[in-house]
Amino acid sequence: MSPSRTKITAGLAALLLAGFTFATPAACVEDVKSPTGAATHWNVPALLVRDLDRSAAWYEGYLGFARVSERLDGEARSLVLSRGTTLLHLRAMAVDVTGSIGAAPTERARRALTLLVGDVDETVAELQDRGLELLSTPQDDDEGRYRTATITDPDGNPILLSEPLPPGS
Repeated sequence: MSPSRTKITAGLAALLLAGFTFATPAACVEDVKSPTGAATHWNVPALLVRDLDRSAAWYEGYLGFARVSERLDGEARSLVLSRGTTLLHLRAMAVDVTGSIGAAPTERARRALTLLVGDVDETVAELQDRGLELLSTPQDDDEGRYRTATITDPDGNPILLSEPLPPGS
């Protein structure tokens, strides 16, 4: 591994440990501008959505993301959103030759996004006060390492809100 890639990897690992970013089991690798404007190679989770602008507004309004980049690839448009050092790539679902949106991904094919938060109960209460429904209420995982709750975005992509618990709690 190159020294610069090692430095980036170590920096991202430190951010994960500090709880300032999220992890996703299936992520795409993109060349994007970092929140500071420097070109770099990031591991950015990509979510499929039906309406880019509606979904971006949802992530901005409910979860505090902001648009940092827009990409056009022919007719296909995608957006990169940022929340601090956390990046998220929104891509439009495939459009077939008739101009209609293809079938939504099956539940199994959807990417689960995990956002680390400081206090799951507080975050859930705030989101519910703003009208968001939960898929699962806050609960501790079986190992007692995380307190979690699940929500979905407007396209049904599951989002796990996860609070790391202190050892021995």
